[in-house]
Order: sequence, then structure tokens, then C-alpha cells
Amino acid sequence: MTPPRFPRRMLRRLVPPDRRDALVGDLDEEFERHVAPTRSHRRAAWWYWREAIRSLPGIMRMRRQARVRPGQPGPSGQRVWLSHMAADVAYGVRRARQQPSLLATVTATLALGIAAATSVFALTRVVLLQSLPYATPDALVYVAEIDTRRPSSGTVSYLDFRDYRAQNSTLVNAAAFSGGSRIITGAGDPDRVPMVEVTDGFFGLLGVRPALGRDFDAADMGAQSPPVVIITDGAWRRRLGADPLVVGRTIGLSGQLTTIVGVLPRDFEFPLRGLAELFLPVRPTPAQRERRYSHGLDLIGRLRPGITLEQARADLDVVARRFAAVDPQYHPAARTDVVTLLDKIVGPVRPILLVLLSAAGFVLLVACANIGGLLVARGAARLQEIEIRSALGASRGRIVRQLMTESLVLAVPGAILGLILGQYAVRLFVLSIPRAQRAALPHLASFSIDPLTMLIGVGLVAASMTAFGAIPAWQSARQGDRTTLRSRATADSRRFRLQSGFVVAQFALAVVLLAGSGLMARSVYQLLTTSPGFVTDGLLTARVNPAFFDPPAVAAYQQQLLERVGAIPGISGVATINQSPLSGPGNSGTFTIAGADARRESVTAIRTVSADYFAVMSIPLLQGRTFSVDDKTGRPPVVVVNQALANVVFDGRPLGQRIVFPFFDGRPAWEIVGIVGDEQLAALDQAIRPVVYFPFGQVTNGDITLVARTTGDPTSLLHAVRSAAAAVDPAVPVYAAETMARVIADSAAVFRRRSVLILVSGFAVAAVVLAAVGLYGVLSQMVTQRTREIGVRMALGARNTHVARSILARALLPTGGGLAIGMAATLWLSPMLQTLLFNVPARDWMTLAVVGGLLCALAFVASVIPARRAVRIDPVVALRQG
Repeated sequence: MTPPRFPRRMLRRLVPPDRRDALVGDLDEEFERHVAPTRSHRRAAWWYWREAIRSLPGIMRMRRQARVRPGQPGPSGQRVWLSHMAADVAYGVRRARQQPSLLATVTATLALGIAAATSVFALTRVVLLQSLPYATPDALVYVAEIDTRRPSSGTVSYLDFRDYRAQNSTLVNAAAFSGGSRIITGAGDPDRVPMVEVTDGFFGLLGVRPALGRDFDAADMGAQSPPVVIITDGAWRRRLGADPLVVGRTIGLSGQLTTIVGVLPRDFEFPLRGLAELFLPVRPTPAQRERRYSHGLDLIGRLRPGITLEQARADLDVVARRFAAVDPQYHPAARTDVVTLLDKIVGPVRPILLVLLSAAGFVLLVACANIGGLLVARGAARLQEIEIRSALGASRGRIVRQLMTESLVLAVPGAILGLILGQYAVRLFVLSIPRAQRAALPHLASFSIDPLTMLIGVGLVAASMTAFGAIPAWQSARQGDRTTLRSRATADSRRFRLQSGFVVAQFALAVVLLAGSGLMARSVYQLLTTSPGFVTDGLLTARVNPAFFDPPAVAAYQQQLLERVGAIPGISGVATINQSPLSGPGNSGTFTIAGADARRESVTAIRTVSADYFAVMSIPLLQGRTFSVDDKTGRPPVVVVNQALANVVFDGRPLGQRIVFPFFDGRPAWEIVGIVGDEQLAALDQAIRPVVYFPFGQVTNGDITLVARTTGDPTSLLHAVRSAAAAVDPAVPVYAAETMARVIADSAAVFRRRSVLILVSGFAVAAVVLAAVGLYGVLSQMVTQRTREIGVRMALGARNTHVARSILARALLPTGGGLAIGMAATLWLSPMLQTLLFNVPARDWMTLAVVGGLLCALAFVASVIPARRAVRIDPVVALRQG
């Protein structure tokens, strides 16, 4: 067996020629005697690398000795510089080992700053800056249809989609999609699975080809075509055991046998419907093919080469304006808004990540300022050494370079530890994001800190240590040239001012972070104390959706479910609604008042509820009555409205009014029989919407959300509710079973503010602690330097209070300066948080006052310990030391 080629070649190049054969030959002999007989290539490589590394110190000594020989020219300037650099690094390592407390402090401080900066930067880079995993993703756009005279969701109807795709001149192609769910059977236990319905050309538009099987084609979109589905790689592996013959296999989707025609690639993700496992072809109903107002499709497209967003928007606006001629009632003033697909996906989280990135940068600056103060103090302790070096001929630049090298050596452990902590910190943060919101962001499924981010982290360390270490190093080098008592006093004064400057910077940054966390804390408190319009305590929800769509069968199933769940001990009331509160906008529609102008339409949210819904949710009845068991098919159609609709449309007097919905073909007008309190449907941070409630007995809906009021802990009854639902029909899965408190806590409105609060508060605490430690260090060093002066003053009769007051007065300047600069910066930067705040002004003087008082108290505590040490100085001992 021959020795490994690469380490052997490396050694031959490093060893001087006169020693090359001897050293490498000795290693070869040892290799042949001890390692070659094992015949293990892995052990051979490991052994040779280990021995080569062990030989490096001796090789470097031989190279230094071989550089200058009698009668030969001296080494080049580059070699001398490298030799000095190596010597400075070695000296810096020795100095660091001699000062373990300084090394530990710098390592911990820098690790905190680097971990915060790299983790947040990595998250920001992967979400905001990394391209979507599609072909030429910059050309993909999202098209929203907006009507300036009517409330609109941005979605389009099927007829709109066809016209946009056929009549535009700026898009290569366009496709549409909508979300939903299906009950899947034949692939393990029955389960409710999120799905996406897509038009033909959807995957081709994204540049994605199925890993197995085929894509959809136009024939799959026909109403009479055999039902087909394309599944994600995750569903294929998790539900179907990664069966390689899965193409052509049938599964049940909501009671309909469907053929699997393709499996998507493993890395495919579609964040706009992040949890979807199934992709089905869009098959519009006859009503959708005729009614232009039946919106519900999201429209995406691919720009032609050279086309800008403004050009595409103008072109599609021309198409939208044509709708007014064919449908003046529902498209009176339609226009479009075109944004990149990436902006559509990451737009809601961009302010959050930018705030976190700024906060992490502030923490890094605070950490570096703290280290700068430590380096100033170290330079003062080494003044005599620097003076000796200057007297022996060392130039100021040479001393600065040595001190800078030592600073970088101190930074290496902190950089390594910071990168390691950042890796784990970002993983924990990603795992803390609720699953639905994590799936709605690109690249988070397999996210980790990549080599580029690590390289940027190392660059941050080098840049920050160079920037914050250069000033202390230059000051120490200047002081080394001066040996008089007066010059030393002047140098001490300048050193104190420099350290105080670092403390000012730390306090200013701490004010910004602490004020930001205070604003977010008040915002989260305001959000969580906002009433959703019902009592959340003791309330649990669960979704059950039968696969059958026969109205009598669904009604019978719902009645049995209510009876079973209502009989569970600990449940005081149970009801159903077609969509859980605080789970999104849901269904909406338009209506007109019977007998009024048919063109005067109002938009409202629509909910279908059981008779006891308002009582179970504790939603107050304001006027009239709620539903009863007699409100069923065959009885006069009735509805209940909320107070917002009553005030906006009927001036508070809607009882007895009759309203007409165009989507109920052949139905008579619906009589308003009651007004209930306003209930928050979509999110806590959104305005209350008008709502019309239909009785479940008259409008059967296949989407059923169970709400149950409990007398104790609702989490203890989740299993009993699932068992009761399974007893009614084991083929109907129960999913999204949660307490209402958990639903609110995991909602997007609360999470995006709570996550910012937690992270910014952590950054703020770290910054405040570092600032207090920095102030304490400055005052402690000042007391040490002024020990003899304090002793003289006390010997001449100065009181302890006067001495303590002078020490505390020295803390006022950096503290007051930092507070003033920090508050000014906060007033300037706080509007960045405006989109994240809720019922809290961005420039909140109460928060600034609390932050200022807290930091003043902390500065006082940091100053008390040095002041107490100063008043305990023994004048006799101090004079003897002088």
C-alpha cells in the first residue's frame, strides 16, 4: 500500500530541499511498518494526515532557519511581513491564554452578537432574497382584480380568467388556482387533506414537471372527464409508502374514486397553498361558466421577455375595463394590480424580518462597543509594555498591527461559538412557527445556515473587530510615545472619554431595542385583550366534513353529532358553524333589499349556523330572535344579521326587512328576524365585517365546524369529542381539534407580533445587560486609576457622600447622552414598526418614559458598586500606593 498522495505531496512542498528526503522518507518508513499491513485505506489516510499535522511546527521552524544564510540576500518584504504576522498571532494566543477572564468575556459577548446577526440574516436571506424554486422565477407575477366601486378580494371568476389569458399581450401564459380540502380514503386512515384546484398549464407555467407520471392537460378539465389527481412527494411517501407503481392507482377523494396521474418532485413547494398535498384540475360548474361575479380563483402569469410590471398592469387594465361593458353590475370599475409572485408570498413577513434584522444588527453593534471598551482597558493596563516596545524601536504602525492581531485572535472563539449558536437559534425559531405559517414561506422546510451565511458571519467578525479595535489600538500606540506624568494624565482623560463614548453607543442602541420591545409588548397586550365578540374561555373547536353531499344525509349526520357531543360530561353546550371564527374571511356574497333598486348591492360575509350557536358562543342577542329547530326546509326563509350590517345597510332597523341573494336561484327573499352582537370572523387585528347568518336547517353546508362550551379544561375533552364523532361515522375524520385560546395564540395576527416581541425583547435584554456591564467597567477602572487622588481628598477631609457623588456624576454623562441619542433614534425609526403595531402609536411617549426610567435605574445600580468601593478606600493605604 502506497502512502496517500495529497498529504505526502504537501509535505514535500513545505519542507526545505535539504531536509525533504529525510523527513518524508522517515514518515514513509513508519507508514510501511505500522499502517500498510492493515490494508485499510481510511486508516492510512487518517494516520498520514495526523503525522503531517504534527510535523508542521517543526517544518515551519526549518523554513524560518533556511530563509537567511551567510552570503545570501535577506528575505523579501512579504516574507518578513508574514513572519511578523505569525509572531503576532502566536503572541496573541499566549496573551489570551494568560487572560482567561478577558477571553471568556469577549467570547461570550461576541458569540451573542454573531449568533443574533447570522441567524436573522440567514432567515432574511432565504425568505426575502432567495429566488422561488421555479424556472425564471423573476418573470412570475400575481394578478389581483380590484374594483374601485365595490369591495373585492383580488380573486377572479372563471370567465375573467379566460379573458385575461386570451386577450392580454404581455404574458406568455396565465393559470389560475383555488384552495380547499378533500377527505382522502384508500391511503391509510380517512383524513381531511388540503388541496389545490389548478387550470391547465399551471405546472408548465411554473416550469415544473412531475417526477412520476404526467401533467394535467386540457382534456382533464372537462366536467365529464375521469377524475384525476397529482400528489406531492410528501403525500406519496407518507400516505402511499413511496410506491413506485403509484401512477394509475385510485384513491377516494370525498367519496369519489380518483386516479393518480403524477407525483411532483421532492423539492416542489407552492407557498401560497403551502399545506396542500393534492392538486386537482379546475372543473367549473355551469354557474361559474355563466356568472362573471362568481370570483374565487387566484391568477398568476409569466411575463414576456422585456416586459415590466407597469406594462403588464396597463395591458391587463385594458382587459379589465372591457368587463364593464359585458357585466356593468359586478364590474363597474375593474382594474388590476400586478406584483411579482415572490412579493405576493413574502410581502406580509417582509416588515417582520426587516425589524428583526435591524434589531440583530443593533445587538452586534452593542457587543462590539462593549468589546471596544474592554480593549481600551487592556491597552491602559499594558501601557508600560507598549512604552518599552517604542523605546526599543517599534514604530507606531507596528504596535497597532500587533494589537489589532491580538484583537482578531480574541475574536476567533467568539466567532466559532456564535456561528454554532446561530445555527441552533434559527432552527428553534423556525420550529416555533406554526405549521401553516411555516409552509406559507418558501425554503423553510429544509432551511439551515449555509456556507455563504457563515462566510458573511466571519466577515462581520473581522469587520467589527477591526472597526472597534482600531481606535483603542491607535490610542495605546500613541500613549506609548509619551512618558511624562502630564501626558499620562491627558492620556487617561482621553481613554476615559473613549470608553464613555462606547458606553454612550451601547445605551443609545439599548434604548432603541428596549423601546421597540415595549411597543410590541403593548401591541400584543392590546391584541390579546381585544374582545372577539364571544367568550373564549372553555371553548373548543373541531372540524368534521362528511364525504357525502346529500343535504338530508348531512343534516342527519349533524344532528347525531350534536347529540353525541352534547352528551359528553363536562360539555354544557354544542353547536355548529360552517367556518370557525378567527380562521379567515371565508365565504362572502352580495345581496339587495327586496323592492329596492337591484343595482344597490351590499357585500357581506356569509355563515351557516345551528340553532344554539349564538348561545354556545355567548354572542348577545340585541333585537328580535335567533334561530330555532323550526327554522328548516319548508318553513319561511329567515336570517340573522350582526350589528355592523344592521347599522351600515339599514341604519339600525333591519327587523322585518327582506333581502335577496343572487346566488340562491329560485329562492324567495330572506326575512331578517334578529340582530346579534359583532363577532370577529377573520382576525383580531381586522375591522368587524357585516355578517349574514343562515340557519343550518334551511341551508345545508358540507363544511361543519363544531364549537363546544365546557365547564372545565377544554383540552381534557378533545379525545372524548373525537371518540363521539367517530361513533357517529368512523369514515368522517375529525381534524383541527383545538381550544379557542390555542386558535387565537396560533393565528397569524398574534404570532407575527408575538414572535417579534420575543426576539426583540431577547435582543433588548442582552443589549441592556451589556450596556450596564460597560458602564460598570468604565467606572471601576476610573476608581482604580484615581485611588491615590481619592485617598488624598479623603485625607484632606472630603466626606464619603462627596466622593460617591463625584463617581455617580461621572455616570451621568454617558447615561444621559445615550438616552438622548437613543430616544431621538427611536422617534426616527419607530415608524418602521407601524405595520406590526395594534392600537398603539409608533411614537408612544409612555413607552419612552418607562424605558428611560428603567435604564436610569439600571445605570444607577451599575454605578453604586464602584461608588461604594471608592468611599471605602483607606487614605493611608492609597497614599502608600502612590
